[in-house]
Amino acid sequence: GKWTNAPLTKEQWEEFDRVFNQVLGDAEIADPLRFFQCESVLGLPELPLEGCDLDTDPRTWEPYLLVMLRDGMIVPDPYFRLSGNVDSGDLTEFKYNKPQLSFGVCNSDGSPRYHLFVSESCPLASSVSAARTLLGLENMISMDVADGESGAGLVFLNGCSCAPWKDSGEPFWLYSVYQLSKPTATTRITAPVLWDTVEQKIVSNDAWEILKLMSREAEQSDLISYNDALGVILKEGLFPGEQMEAIENMYSDLSSSIFIVEAAGLESIAKAGENLGHVSDNFDSILTKLQELDDLLGKRRFLSGHNLTGIDIFFAMFLFRFD
Repeated sequence: GKWTNAPLTKEQWEEFDRVFNQVLGDAEIADPLRFFQCESVLGLPELPLEGCDLDTDPRTWEPYLLVMLRDGMIVPDPYFRLSGNVDSGDLTEFKYNKPQLSFGVCNSDGSPRYHLFVSESCPLASSVSAARTLLGLENMISMDVADGESGAGLVFLNGCSCAPWKDSGEPFWLYSVYQLSKPTATTRITAPVLWDTVEQKIVSNDAWEILKLMSREAEQSDLISYNDALGVILKEGLFPGEQMEAIENMYSDLSSSIFIVEAAGLESIAKAGENLGHVSDNFDSILTKLQELDDLLGKRRFLSGHNLTGIDIFFAMFLFRFD
């Protein structure tokens, strides 16, 4: 039965937890047990997203440890523990195994086949959400927006609106999507996720790939009209063929600069007091890159020319995050 059914008082459970952690420490075999050890999920957002405003400060809410999936089990994420990292080669790769989406297929209740899980706190997920609107895909791809992080990863306090979890109760955690798609997955529980409700598999959890996939299908569908009042999206979508190489190069250059800064920030926390001149150099590199892009936008309306592309959306969301 569940541990919580054992005849122990709250104080006795707290003592059990203390001894458990003291004896087992960072032993890897104990990590999956820590999640089940908790009476409830720590760090649930105190307010749903729609109840938050500019005065809401999530830093005052209950603290929690970020988690990931290892062999399908929820464990503390060593990347955020600052005591180690997960080799990227060990992570499960979620890649779509079909050349295109099938917008002509829907569920028996008429709901879209494809569903997005996003988080507004993530610029990558926000890029995908914005592209979905610009490309006019709201009726082709449904979407749920997370209320925040928790001790069990991204959480949707009001539940999930797509199959097979619709009407299954609340709250809903994103790790369930990863577990159903690949029960033994070793992965970080990140958004965005593009979910296939028919195959019940993750199409992709790579924001850039999702952007390209959505743009390609929107371009080829006669059922879709872009939400483009300014007339800045070409018929070929957000990734025109003749601009593709330049867009990909710009994405690679920009994303590598941004992610280096993220890693440098974590390293500066982990090694406080040490000589970290290279961390400062990394921050200088992103400032230099931002100045280059600012100079470029001083000469033309968009990064790749006169039309809006995927790299503009990607860059804009990161600028909002930096700001």
